[in-house]
This record gives sequence, structure tokens and C-alpha cells, in this order.
Amino acid sequence: EIQMLTATLLLYSAWKAETTFGLAIQNGELINSYGSSIGTRHFYKLYNNLWDLYSTSGKIKNGLGRRTHISRTFPQNSMIFYCSDFIDNSGELVDIVHLWRNTRRYDFIPVVIQDEFEFTFPLITTGSFVSLENPETGGQDEVWMSEKDSVEIQNINENRYKRLCDSFNKNNTFFTHLHDANLSHIKKSFLHFFDQRKRRGSG
Repeated sequence: EIQMLTATLLLYSAWKAETTFGLAIQNGELINSYGSSIGTRHFYKLYNNLWDLYSTSGKIKNGLGRRTHISRTFPQNSMIFYCSDFIDNSGELVDIVHLWRNTRRYDFIPVVIQDEFEFTFPLITTGSFVSLENPETGGQDEVWMSEKDSVEIQNINENRYKRLCDSFNKNNTFFTHLHDANLSHIKKSFLHFFDQRKRRGSG
């Protein structure tokens, strides 16, 4: 939900700014590109693709878009909002160095989408079953968790998130972190991000 709202807000903002904009979904080194253009028709085309991909009521479609490499998808110096949890299927951080290599020709803006179960974890004071769902696969499971277990997971998640932040800071890369599906909060986060970036002289 956070990713859907974020992508829609960014597309809408680019449309209202009357600038060229596009949408792409990454899959490894390759991405499915939905094209770059301008105007109302293009906005609704991309929005409908988003709806088909992420909406629970929209029809899920595979193979949409044109498969290409990320370095050939957008013109050089394009502003790219890269929306991701930056966590692979094993629960580890993705290869940030590899990502830098593929995006150095762009104005690259990482948008970290992690909710409270990913960048931290709630403390469970009494042992209980916790219902967990994989948002990408829809798989669900109930896991028995004690207070000790929750503290251990909390430490793992917070250390992983700290490593992610450190990797961005080492590369002098400004990023924003979105952790709930509230449109007002997402908007404020982007306004704050660009205000901070402007103050630090990065345009």
C-alpha cells in the first residue's frame, strides 16, 4: 500500500509539473519499463498499470511493460525515485554497491519503504502467536514468539536498517523513509526531503 501510494503521488506530481515521466519495475538487473512521456493520457496509462499490478481488486497481469536494462530505460541525469524495502528474499540487504553502479548516471533518490516490522519490531511482553504475511507473495503464517524472540528480531532489524542508512550516508546520498500508508505523511516526507536537500546544496 505504501509503495502504491508513493508511486501514484510521484506520477501525479510529475504530470501536474508538465514534465516527462515514466514508470519501471525492477527484476534483478532487468526492469519492465512502461515508457516515458508527458500528459494526461500517459498518466492514466501508468496509473492503470499500477492498479493492475498492486490493487487487490485489479486484475494481476504478468509481463507488462518492455523488458530492458535499467541503464537504457531513462535518459542520463533523469531523476529516479527508487522505491524499495532494500531487503532480499533471505532478509538481508540488497547489494547496494551493484545498485550504485547501475544508477550513477542519474539523480538517484532512494525511497526506503519499510514498515515497523522491517526497520524495527514491536516488543512482545508475553509469549503469543503472531500472524505474519508476506506482502509480495501473499503467504501467511502464525509464529509463536516470546519476549526474548521479539527483542532478538528487533535488534536484527534495527541493525540492518542502520547499515542501510550508513551505506547511503557514505555515498552522500539523501534518502527518505516511508513507513505507513498515509498519503498526508508521504507528502510531508517528500516535502521535508527536498527542503533538506536544498538546504544542503544538492538542488
